[in-house]
Amino acid sequence: MALDYTKKTSRRGVSVMDVIHTILGVAALVLFIIIAIDFDDNRKLLPFIILIVSVMNGADAVYKIQHLPHGKKRLGGVFLSIGLCIGFLAIAAYMWIVFYW
Repeated sequence: MALDYTKKTSRRGVSVMDVIHTILGVAALVLFIIIAIDFDDNRKLLPFIILIVSVMNGADAVYKIQHLPHGKKRLGGVFLSIGLCIGFLAIAAYMWIVFYW
């Protein structure tokens, strides 16, 4: 299945990635607002925000891999998403250790 960028509207409606990004984005925003209200009491929620960002980048990498056209070797965006996912996972793990141990 090749991607067709010539059409202005999608025939299938809302994509799954849009729903996933919307739900995770709202969750991250709610957690950020909770942290901004009282940082001293809610600083333990920071690893969860970074974990949400990591999951969003991982889901984006999987989606890009699944929808890569045949014969195309442009994997730069995929490797960037995977690298960001791994980096944010490492930061979340470090923060988890610092805040919870």
